[in-house]
Amino acid sequence: MLIQGAIDLMIEKDGKLTVIDYKTDNASVEEITNRYRNQLYLYKYVAERIYGKPVDKIYIWSFRNNTAIDLTNKLEG
Repeated sequence: MLIQGAIDLMIEKDGKLTVIDYKTDNASVEEITNRYRNQLYLYKYVAERIYGKPVDKIYIWSFRNNTAIDLTNKLEG
């Protein structure tokens, strides 16, 4: 299986990573969270293995809702 994706923004601070993904969906925060939770989990998994640093914060920036959706405690693993 081949999965392709791109992390929109990753920030390193104090040896930890923050992953941010941008979304333009015209959907509620709950719908966006449910729709993209697995994608962000994969980004976390891959970033930790490539960079050897923990991802301690994960967000979706929803342009339609003009808000950051914090997925940090909503991901498996």
